[in-house]
Amino acid sequence: MTVTDVSAAIIEKDGKVLICKRAGRGEAAHLWEFPGGKREAGETSAACLARECAEELGIEIATAGLLAEVDWPGSADHYHFRFFAATVLSGEAEAREHEEIRWVAREALRQYVFCPADASILDQVIQQ
Repeated sequence: MTVTDVSAAIIEKDGKVLICKRAGRGEAAHLWEFPGGKREAGETSAACLARECAEELGIEIATAGLLAEVDWPGSADHYHFRFFAATVLSGEAEAREHEEIRWVAREALRQYVFCPADASILDQVIQQ
């Protein structure tokens, strides 16, 4: 079984958290997630987040610490998620690869259907 490392950011701005609706097909299509992606060989988790947020959202971020780690079995691979607190350094987030993005108040996050690994840390994100 292959283990895929995934880095995701809990980006806060003006008291709200950025969430992204996945596009495409497959079991996670059209579900909400925290922005991020798969770590490439030789890349740190923080560098992965910086690259993914620049490519997918057009923003530069700074990570502020690890919030949670989650192991999640996928249909083909096993995923190891690292969720980091982050802030926007520059740019305005735009949906370049997602169906939609939204800035949402923490207490409203439960109104969205998240990918399972992201959903597993919702309580922690809301109480942060």
